Amino acid sequence: MESIYPIVFLDALHAKIREGGLVSGNAVHIAMDVRADGAKEIYSLGSNRAKAQTPAHVE
Repeated sequence: MESIYPIVFLDALHAKIREGGLVSGNAVHIAMDVRADGAKEIYSLGSNRAKAQTPAHVE
């Protein structure tokens, strides 16, 4: 992780998710940052049903 991120995006997408034959509305959260060198990283990705995943590099 960097100590400074010039840009940080926080967003949520509301989606219908089928689980065990039931359909429910859930929010999928994403936190994306842009480093000083312009590289983009997914900092956090998860839903209100699951804990956040580990960060992944995005080209």
